[in-house]
Amino acid sequence: MRIRILVLVTFLILISSASSSVTLRQGEAYETSGKQVIVTNIKADVIVINVDGVKNIINVGEQKEVNGIDILLESTFYVDEPTERTASIAMSVAFYCGDNNCDTDQNETKENCCKDCGCNPGYACSDSKCKSESQIQQEEQEEEEASMDKCETDADCDDNDEYTEDICKSIPGKPKKCWNIPPICKTDVECDDQNPCTVDKCVNNDCFSSEVPDYDDCLKKQEPTGEQEIVPESEKHSEETIKPVGASVEKEKNIFSRIISFLFGWLR
Repeated sequence: MRIRILVLVTFLILISSASSSVTLRQGEAYETSGKQVIVTNIKADVIVINVDGVKNIINVGEQKEVNGIDILLESTFYVDEPTERTASIAMSVAFYCGDNNCDTDQNETKENCCKDCGCNPGYACSDSKCKSESQIQQEEQEEEEASMDKCETDADCDDNDEYTEDICKSIPGKPKKCWNIPPICKTDVECDDQNPCTVDKCVNNDCFSSEVPDYDDCLKKQEPTGEQEIVPESEKHSEETIKPVGASVEKEKNIFSRIISFLFGWLR
């Protein structure tokens, strides 16, 4: 009898040490056995759980193995405010990933533990997932670029260009990153608004336009008068037509074609 009691107590101790029960809020992360567990969504009597990138749906009272972790959903607390929702779950290790032994009898596969079970040809194990070489290179490049853009203050974003505005700013849900904003202008010429009645200036890399004195009179002077250009008699038979003063002029022909046109009109 004593032996049976001892065995039962030992079994209960092993069970309690192998599993853990936690209460997590929606979006909260918890690490167990080297894996990150996140309750991404909580509804009444059901949750969506993510274990190192592998998602599954679990109902209250149901137990599932998700990416090597046995998860039992004990209860949920559901309210309208997402940040106040909680889920109580019990977790235990279904198998140990990382011992270089692919335990197929414990449902260990290359999908849930590529560290032990390897990957198909042309793929490599990265972040506990089988990925192609091009995907790994792309992720590494993105991580490198992201690390270069990380910042804490505007001074961290100095690109050694006196004309750019260097700002350290974050987007909601994203870490702070550098923004090097190019200038609107560098010289007054770049601010020309094609209005002869304004004075255009580049000040602190931004364009400003101000009206000249007697602005209204200046505008009136720019209005078309309806007069016609006087065309020499020798060019009346050329391809050029009479245009109103101020109208746009077509691109001049080259000297050779103008001479041919002139001679052709004169011979006629």
